Amino acid sequence: MNQDRNILCVYETEHFKHKIQLFLSNHSNLSLTFTSEEIEAKEVIENYDLVLHEFTFSDEQSIEQCTAFIKEVTLEIPLIAILPFHLSESNLLIVRRVATDDIYLNSLTAPLLYKTIHYTLEHYKFLSIERAKHRQLESLFHRSLDPIFIFNDNFDIIKTNLAMVKLLGFSPVKLQTLRLEKLFDKKKELERFREQLHNGSVREFETVLCAKNKKPINVLVNVIPLDEEIKGDYQCIVHDISQIKRAKYLEMRHQKLMVAANLARKIAHEVRNPLNNINLAIEQLNTEVGENDDVGLYLDLIKRNSGRINQLITDILSSSSEPDLSKVKVPINEILDISLQNATDRINLVGVELVKKYDEDECDILVDKKQMILAMTNLIINAIEAMEGIETPKLMINSKTSKEGFCEIEIKDNGKGIEKSKIENLFDPFYSDKKSGVGFGLTATQNIITGHKGEIDVESKVGKGTSFLIKLPLG
Repeated sequence: MNQDRNILCVYETEHFKHKIQLFLSNHSNLSLTFTSEEIEAKEVIENYDLVLHEFTFSDEQSIEQCTAFIKEVTLEIPLIAILPFHLSESNLLIVRRVATDDIYLNSLTAPLLYKTIHYTLEHYKFLSIERAKHRQLESLFHRSLDPIFIFNDNFDIIKTNLAMVKLLGFSPVKLQTLRLEKLFDKKKELERFREQLHNGSVREFETVLCAKNKKPINVLVNVIPLDEEIKGDYQCIVHDISQIKRAKYLEMRHQKLMVAANLARKIAHEVRNPLNNINLAIEQLNTEVGENDDVGLYLDLIKRNSGRINQLITDILSSSSEPDLSKVKVPINEILDISLQNATDRINLVGVELVKKYDEDECDILVDKKQMILAMTNLIINAIEAMEGIETPKLMINSKTSKEGFCEIEIKDNGKGIEKSKIENLFDPFYSDKKSGVGFGLTATQNIITGHKGEIDVESKVGKGTSFLIKLPLG
């Protein structure tokens, strides 16, 4: 230890002060300063490399006061505690948790003191480097854009970063009281996770986690042990793939729509030519049969049903093709009110209780007014039909402006609900679970909304009801 060092000695007895002066007087590289006041020591501590502190643990001096001082000092420089021989084992352990090193006063010798000072300075230097690394890792952990949490063998969550808090919506304190199984959407997925962890690694594990509001979040999970040699605690890195999954889902929807559009065009071509021939034949027959009432009745029946088929083809084409839009700026609440008026008869017939919760700020959107009214009317009628036979049917219409710059609409009923297996096919062309349904209404609705660069989603529970969630860009 050739480098010059400034040492601050905090003494409680003159005997200790003289002993330190005697032991270290021959070492010219050590500069000693003495004080009997801890307050004074804390004020000048930045000027020193090490503190030697005598603790007598007199009646006025509690172990808590001593450890508080040691903790404060060792944040900046190392501290060697000089302890009385009579110190209890429990108090000794407490001191050793916070002090850099310690020596019993009755065993203190000049060589031992000098070696301890040398060792303590080197050890503290090493500890400072390790603490800096630890702080750096802590910073990376907390500032990581990927959600990260640490859990133990009991699946208790013991630490989380801010990204994880943001992803799930729980407070940091609440998250650290949860067990990992509470976050899994399905028990089967949890068991699959346990099995992979037991086998040694969890890599690119795709699953669904439950956020605070029970909203499912699609994620990829990677787990590594904090210590490769000692099993116990694990670090879990979570990658939110909800947007990727949604993009794939929307692409699949788009592809289905394109297939339906091609099919519709082929059907229209193959059916409308014969229909035109039928209509021409009807007109020719009308001129030939003249005033024959019986024949005229049948010809009229054929003509009307031919017209229905033609209209059905028109509906197929319009539901599966890009809509022609004539956009105007209009408040969404106005569109919702007109759509509700269109469904007034059905609302009264079923005896629906209507609850409207509109945003106080006008939510203006740039849309084709006629087509958007058609889309909202379709959703409202669907909701009403889902509540037929319900004892107290209730329809809730909500609108609000989101922070992301969207107008958000919710059309919610307390009807029979939709089975999870059927939700994926809900917007497919030709899909319907109604006896009289053809399967174009929701396809057309989705087509109108996506044609306006909007989004539509559905949440449903059997026996509880269904909620359609629409997002449209603000005008």
